[in-house]
Amino acid sequence: MKLFTSEHTYKHPWEKITQAMWLKYPNPILPNVLAADVLKRQVTNDGKLISHRVLSTEWLASQWIMKLFGLTNRCYVTEHTEIDPRKKVMKVLSRNVTYNSLCQVEEIATYQQHPKDENLTLVTQEARIVVYGISGLFENLVAGTFPDNVAKGRQAMEHVVASIASTTADAELS
Repeated sequence: MKLFTSEHTYKHPWEKITQAMWLKYPNPILPNVLAADVLKRQVTNDGKLISHRVLSTEWLASQWIMKLFGLTNRCYVTEHTEIDPRKKVMKVLSRNVTYNSLCQVEEIATYQQHPKDENLTLVTQEARIVVYGISGLFENLVAGTFPDNVAKGRQAMEHVVASIASTTADAELS
């Protein structure tokens, strides 16, 4: 098993980051995410938003790995999100559905208003990777993609926040 952890502070308020989360895909910075489809969305009695989506992705693994195991590069990921607007906390749990008998990847991201500055958002991310069979080699391969994917995810959020700001500015000028 491999673990990956990361912490980052966005220079945007929590509300803007949670808004950007829903608009993150499609995104030119993350072209491997092809679609995000909502399966279920509800508001609980205590005001939390619960959402369940399926992400269609293209796994950009080495071609030799794909051929060796007879795999396709289309993969599906479930994403369960819980937003508590009162506490200003958003939790996102993502798990691979495709190839989970070979490799299980689980990522938990928690976005919260920064404790010292309400204009910032703190995100902590943790990924757990378990590969069955020739685990050492493949865990390292899969784990090796996380730092780059996390960086691209942050860039994608910044891209969406800038787009929201631009759209808002255009609307205010009209």
